[in-house]
Amino acid sequence: MKILSADQIREADLYTIQEEPIDSIDLMERAARVFVNWFIDKTSPGGKKVMVLCGMGNNGGDGLAIARMLYRDHYDIKVAICRFSEDFSKDARTNYNRLPQALESKIIDIKEADDIPSFEGYILIDAIFGTGLSRAAEGIARQLIESVNQSGMPVYSVDLPSGLYADAPEEGEVINAIATISFELPKRSFYIAGSGHKAGKIEIKSIGLHPDFLTKVSTPFATIDMAYARSVLKKRSPFSHKGNYGHVLLFGGKRGSMGAVVMTAMAAMRTGSGLVSVCVPGCGRDILQTTVPECMVIEDPHPDILSALPDIKQFDAIGFGPGVGTDSKTANVLAGLSENMQVPFVLDADGINILSEHPAVKIHLNNQSILTPHPKEFDRLFGQSDNAWERLACLESGVNDLGCHIVLKGHRTVIADLKGRTAFNTTGNPGMATGGSGDVLTGILVSLLGQGYEPAEAARLGVFLHGLAGDLAAIDMGEEALIATDIIRYLGKAFKTIHDQ
Repeated sequence: MKILSADQIREADLYTIQEEPIDSIDLMERAARVFVNWFIDKTSPGGKKVMVLCGMGNNGGDGLAIARMLYRDHYDIKVAICRFSEDFSKDARTNYNRLPQALESKIIDIKEADDIPSFEGYILIDAIFGTGLSRAAEGIARQLIESVNQSGMPVYSVDLPSGLYADAPEEGEVINAIATISFELPKRSFYIAGSGHKAGKIEIKSIGLHPDFLTKVSTPFATIDMAYARSVLKKRSPFSHKGNYGHVLLFGGKRGSMGAVVMTAMAAMRTGSGLVSVCVPGCGRDILQTTVPECMVIEDPHPDILSALPDIKQFDAIGFGPGVGTDSKTANVLAGLSENMQVPFVLDADGINILSEHPAVKIHLNNQSILTPHPKEFDRLFGQSDNAWERLACLESGVNDLGCHIVLKGHRTVIADLKGRTAFNTTGNPGMATGGSGDVLTGILVSLLGQGYEPAEAARLGVFLHGLAGDLAAIDMGEEALIATDIIRYLGKAFKTIHDQ
């Protein structure tokens, strides 16, 4: 699903108005009805008091139409209008004039702090700013947002939580919504750490913006969703054999850290690799052959660390990093490996740390390589970022600097590829914030590369699968109890879920 900027969203509205054609007030009516249908499905009018918080612009116009519709659907409605400017926008004025007479006594004009009502006992609908905000909320608008957040009452935001920008870092007070109903397409800020949680649960609802515009408009930003996963996941031929699904090689482990590469190997097998070989120090041979009997072991001559590069000509994809440590001998193995690399490659964990801790060691990353840092590893490579938006900009430039694809791990994992595209994953949950989760992802990615997926495609599908398996595990056992091997156990169910769609 594409992610458009605030300016592109306005262009989509205008294109729809001109080409459908439809009057702007009728498009606003359509958006309000979409919100109301969703809201009624989640609540019921009996005993529910609803206060709609409206601004003076078009988002406020949406709110005024929503208040009218909910009143006619027998909700107990109040309308609070934040008078942060002299007059309404044209369409907001029209919807103000359309309010039923019976609601006149239930309209609260908020011009100063003393006008802010008590929100106790109300469900709140936030339609103060939407995407029209161009600077931090100030004055009475800021005071209203602060009061709403302090009230602890549930808030549903219309299109975008007030105070939040669609595609820039927040600068002031922002509504803390429990859910946001975003019209037609998501906003980039929904997927950025530090701001995305303000939107709560995100619901994307179409208001019928013109499909020609949505098809033609260009944007480097998109989400990775079920429709994407279904479109790229390959089906297996009934006449296939293990040679059709790739032979991958994993480098991992040192004495005391063998669990990481064990999970990587298990994940690669569960993702469908035909053959998996694992290069480990001597201390890891028996561990691997006991815990993952399906894989083959290449034993390094050193008992404790990786110290020598084996023959790598027979493999279809290679992964390096889980649990290997950063010893200089291991760093030299990575340097030799990268210099001779002819196949797709995933570099993770200590492999990334070697890049930052051994600058004299020359590591060559080809355009088939995928780098998978978490935020701290990313900052060690590219320098400290003050916020997630700054890190995102650094990610986009870092792809070109290193000449490889980068998977920046997090609650909303971001994939930046060499074609200038940035994709935000939509699966995953806080229960996956546990040791070993990244090692599992490495196994998934290497397996997909070995099966012939293009690197950018493997990265997007891999993080979606990883998050989906975690979501399915969390449904059965809760987030707190989830561990990395549970993600592996639910990979089969994740594949089945995509196929069943």
